Amino acid sequence: MSLPFYKTTSSSLKETEDLATLFVAYLLEHRKNKREACVVGLIGDLGSGKTAFTQAVARALGVVEHVGSPTFAIMKSYNLLGTFSMLWHIDCYRLESSQDLLALGWNNIVSNPQNLIFVEWANMVRDILPPSAILLSFSATEENNRTIIVTTAQQEQ
Repeated sequence: MSLPFYKTTSSSLKETEDLATLFVAYLLEHRKNKREACVVGLIGDLGSGKTAFTQAVARALGVVEHVGSPTFAIMKSYNLLGTFSMLWHIDCYRLESSQDLLALGWNNIVSNPQNLIFVEWANMVRDILPPSAILLSFSATEENNRTIIVTTAQQEQ
């Protein structure tokens, strides 16, 4: 895995945005010609930076509309141009189990290689994440500092 970082610390929103831009560059370079969606699981407490990172990724991919937390809608999608045609932003905080996500069409979404899927609270649905899923664990270490650790679902098993 040649991700742009494995463990890093961000001390500002600008640094988080810069990390998201590096992450997008990696995804665009290494996810071409894949047979399944690119799934990125985001894990961390409330306020640890999951939504801010996803918003920065969306901006780096050219999304101009507001990307908010899908906590109440559970799932939002945004059209993209290029390697990916759709960005899915899913928040599993309110789900009771992975069965709830399956009922919302998860299998169809994850089977489309044109989809880029960001799943907040991915630990709630870890059992249905593909082994190729990239996991980003966020933790707030100080008031403005966030530590981000990157692994894969396969490494976590």
